[in-house]
Amino acid sequence: MKTQTANEIFYFERPDYHPYLGKMYIPRNMMMLFIEQGTGAISINNELHSMDADHMFFLHSRSEVMLIDATPDFKCVVIGVPAVLTQSASLQMDISFIFLLMKKPCWALEGNMRKMAESFYTMFEYISNDLQSDAKTDLITSLFTFFMSVIYETTKHTLPSDKPKTSMTKQSLISRFGKLLRVHIREDHRVSYYADQLFVTPKYLTQVVKSTIGITPKDIIDRMLALESLQLLKHTNHTIQQISGQLGFPDQSYFGRFFKRMFNISPIQFRQNPDMEVMMRLEKSLHEKYPELEKLYQVNPITNESES
Repeated sequence: MKTQTANEIFYFERPDYHPYLGKMYIPRNMMMLFIEQGTGAISINNELHSMDADHMFFLHSRSEVMLIDATPDFKCVVIGVPAVLTQSASLQMDISFIFLLMKKPCWALEGNMRKMAESFYTMFEYISNDLQSDAKTDLITSLFTFFMSVIYETTKHTLPSDKPKTSMTKQSLISRFGKLLRVHIREDHRVSYYADQLFVTPKYLTQVVKSTIGITPKDIIDRMLALESLQLLKHTNHTIQQISGQLGFPDQSYFGRFFKRMFNISPIQFRQNPDMEVMMRLEKSLHEKYPELEKLYQVNPITNESES
């Protein structure tokens, strides 16, 4: 019987592995696995991989995952993040790396990369579980983007040459757009604002981002705002009116309509039950609008022999 992981916006845990042995799981969002101790074996989309401290795993939503075996001392770290963080981080990277990330679940942690990974999930644990701050989403996003950028920089020389490449000019534009978003997302939600800052037209910015990332700048802005709103509603005691102002909406009513459009529920309904499957609704609405995104999840996993 297939079951699914808990639907937190983002989370960190060190689960007891015993209940998961031999059971199929379908992640609801992106998961990252780091092995702290022992060894094991995992099946990801019917491909078998060995698990040890020298490898990390990226498990995408809708992947079929099964823990096959584990030694008695096996311990692992599980990190869950919404897909919007991956898309935000990808704004700074070559599209061929994103395709490779979708296809390749198992990545080697060679040399200092293992220390880097340990530092990453240690900081993620503190921010996610211990830090009391309204800036949790910003910090998680920055930390995740930094870690993904390090992986990209250490592997970009190995990217397949037959993958479509983005020109340096376009890639620079996308990178600068991503940086502007992280700074100004709460100040301005208009594509025209970011286009003006980048000295291009909104039409051109939309064409470049959509042809490279697969979604429009407007959808990226909306999804980042949606994630911000979920965090503030779930992790603060601020009123909905205060949150509306913090996110740069003209008034509470406008924010309410935006939230309803993204999740088909009101901010009040979400605050009453913050564990509702709102992230799944956000994913579903985006895939319905841009069905070509499904192609990213339908590529066949590559074999162990091609792993670096």
